[in-house]
Amino acid sequence: MSGSNIRFESLEADVIVVGAGPSGVPAALAAARNGAKVILLEEDAVPGGAPVDMYVAMICGGPRRGIYSEIINYLNENHTLDRQPIIPFNNGEDGCNHWYLPYAYADAIMHFINQEPNITLITNAKVVGLITANDEITGAENSLTTVAGVLVENSPGTQPLEIRAKVTIDATGTGILGEMAGCDVRYGADTKADFGEEFAPEEKDNVVMPCTLMYITQRLQAGPMPDKDELKRGGFVEDKLNRWASAAYDQALQNNRGIYLHWGATVACEDTRDSIALGKAYLQALEMIKHNARVWYNHGFTVHIAPKIGVRECRRVIGDYVLTIYDMLDGTYHHDTIALSSYGLDTWGSTKVGDKELNKLVKPYGIPYRALIPKNTEGLLIAGKSISGSRFVCSSYRVQPIVAQIGEAAGAAAALAVKAGQGLRSVNITKLQSILNIDESQLPRK
Repeated sequence: MSGSNIRFESLEADVIVVGAGPSGVPAALAAARNGAKVILLEEDAVPGGAPVDMYVAMICGGPRRGIYSEIINYLNENHTLDRQPIIPFNNGEDGCNHWYLPYAYADAIMHFINQEPNITLITNAKVVGLITANDEITGAENSLTTVAGVLVENSPGTQPLEIRAKVTIDATGTGILGEMAGCDVRYGADTKADFGEEFAPEEKDNVVMPCTLMYITQRLQAGPMPDKDELKRGGFVEDKLNRWASAAYDQALQNNRGIYLHWGATVACEDTRDSIALGKAYLQALEMIKHNARVWYNHGFTVHIAPKIGVRECRRVIGDYVLTIYDMLDGTYHHDTIALSSYGLDTWGSTKVGDKELNKLVKPYGIPYRALIPKNTEGLLIAGKSISGSRFVCSSYRVQPIVAQIGEAAGAAAALAVKAGQGLRSVNITKLQSILNIDESQLPRK
């Protein structure tokens, strides 16, 4: 149920999920389906995250499993652009591109949330702090930070709203809760010394993958498509075409279907942790798309620009296990694998992997549960692209089908921990894998 218009002084739940995007929604649904009372917080007015507010609306990467498959199958049944569902859809793996309008994602997400009485959704809810306690670890040098809930921005002049829970899940995509909890947080390039990756640079820098301002063009008046040489920079896709429209332009010209998703302008951001820096990057990208927007307008199209610029890379929270490029090169499936990835390195030029031809060498791999648990921390799980990994591997698992699996695993694990009255490190991995339909005995263990 939605709690957006209700005023509270304090709330309690079994599980708090912060971020109602591609990772947070599966986390909330999985926790609720496994018996936990869930409060799902979203800082925007509408749930959905990247597909809704950044227009990252094309299905990309895989495998497509679990709750994510439920969502995209709902999209296929109810929201194809030409109103014709694909049969068989096969989780969108039919050799074609598929994308959906932002409202379609919002509708799909609300459809599934509204089916779960154990979920309370609160939007326009910005987390401004954590409720924590420190407990000494016997025989350890460091204290264990226990996260017991969050503080949410309330009305001006009032104290923040306290929300307490046994488990909090950071599904923000930024890793901000990990930073608030004092975890070891990484940003930018790792060095060779950090994780022993021979392909990493000798020295650290804070350069991350660039950001992209997405937009959608939609035909309002009859007429021809623009000539390819009229357009500058930025690829675009046509739904149900087996290649990018910008790479198969003659076919797109012939189809002239009248609605396209554009990678409008890609720019560097000084710091993706900084909202003002993101605003500066947005304005720079907005200026860069002006020419193409005018071309499309002159050919009878309108342009819908995403409210937020797309962010590929932000913080990474170091956990009990750190995924490295060697997990990809070896095709490693750990005993506690809770999500699968068959997506390659996709660093957008931020690291020199092309000249090494590493994508010819990497293999499908598993993501271990330990990568979701921040070191020296209890009561907090990281979901989505901020899990514990080097920036090489993050470029692979950051896409929506994979972060959705990670979120689903985090939600299921949180529910198991709550029901058993145990810490997150004591979760029964076999039971968790059974819930996630991962047969550990069939994984090619390393």
